[in-house]
Amino acid sequence: MLGLCIILILSALLLWILKRKSLTILGLKPNQARSRDFLIGFCLSILLCTFYHLLKAGIAKNTWLWNPELDTIAVGNGILWVVKSVLFEELLFRGVLLFLVIEYMGWRKGCFISAMMFGLYHWFSYGVLGFPMQMLLVFISTGLIGWVLAFAYAKTGTLWLPIALHLGWNLCHIILFSNGPLGAMILTPANANKPEGIPSLLLFIFQLLALPAAAFLYVKWRTTKTKL
Repeated sequence: MLGLCIILILSALLLWILKRKSLTILGLKPNQARSRDFLIGFCLSILLCTFYHLLKAGIAKNTWLWNPELDTIAVGNGILWVVKSVLFEELLFRGVLLFLVIEYMGWRKGCFISAMMFGLYHWFSYGVLGFPMQMLLVFISTGLIGWVLAFAYAKTGTLWLPIALHLGWNLCHIILFSNGPLGAMILTPANANKPEGIPSLLLFIFQLLALPAAAFLYVKWRTTKTKL
């Protein structure tokens, strides 16, 4: 929570010093269109993440089971951790800094720079620094979704859609399917089987492209509809 407060204060100061504007430029005030964006983005990411994990389990001849040691307090704390981490990352990478870069350099360069920084950041948050292959995979996967989240902000003028896409995937991936730094949460795999060979590669490609592609198409459809 302290980190969120610090980034909000610094963002507000930077924005006022350079542009004499407030944080309202991030489009945080809810309205009908933004609420719709949030709902669609959140549901879209959850559906794709769920499909990915069910497909992964099916290919590996595995299944998902309710965690027999499920701790509702731990799950609640986990959800809070995910929400705070998503808000922190969105405010840092799709917040005032992205707004300023877009103002000075245009949305294309802004989205590219935001994606690059998002990918580099995950070298440290994922602890892969010093492992070249893992660094490459993490940079590509997180950089790609980082670009789409930046694109969503640039084209909608609000953080509601990027937050929804990011939050839906992370909650589903980390809390529902227990993948991430928090350990066993709601569902756990029945065995240690994992996809191998070509199926494993295809699953990685799906994980890499499914959400970015779906989010990109939604943003394009939304902006086209708005212009009509």
